[in-house]
Amino acid sequence: MKEISVIVLIFFFWISCNAQDSTIIKVTDTELHLFEEYLNLDSLNVVQVTNDQEPGIQLIICGILLRKENGSPIPDQEIYLYQTDNTGEYHRQIEDNITSARLNGTVLTNKEGRFTIKTILPGDYVTHPDTRHIHAVIKDSKPEVHDFYFKQYAKDYLVSLVEEGGEHFLIDLKRINNGTLVGFITLEVKYLK
Repeated sequence: MKEISVIVLIFFFWISCNAQDSTIIKVTDTELHLFEEYLNLDSLNVVQVTNDQEPGIQLIICGILLRKENGSPIPDQEIYLYQTDNTGEYHRQIEDNITSARLNGTVLTNKEGRFTIKTILPGDYVTHPDTRHIHAVIKDSKPEVHDFYFKQYAKDYLVSLVEEGGEHFLIDLKRINNGTLVGFITLEVKYLK
């Protein structure tokens, strides 16, 4: 009986140490104003990855692409995005090419390096819960492929990868009145041009 109590205690301690905060709060008035600015970017600077019939939670990401070396914006840069659907499947259009995921799109940064992504919250891989992410391919950056993870759906080891810098970024999700999730991201990349 004593052994079972110790095992249960260790289990609950392990869970509490590895638990992430999955709370999604409402956007602030300042964030809402910024969000509206991103929605009004030119059509080249906004990508619609999914249509309105795609199952899942609506997600809008407001981003800015900057040079890691000096923090200056990277204008007119194409960013290719691909992700899973809400069940965690890519549904590749080319069998051996993950970048050919059904849910994909390309967005162009504006002169301030800003862009907007309209999509759904990607699903977890069946074998890897709490790893939801979107891939972003930025040519002429090193590395070229970057991953956007979501704070409320990221295991501790993913948060560590983000803190190390480089190709992994963490988005803190917020919610607007209609239930859509909103995330803001600053991508500081090593740009080779």
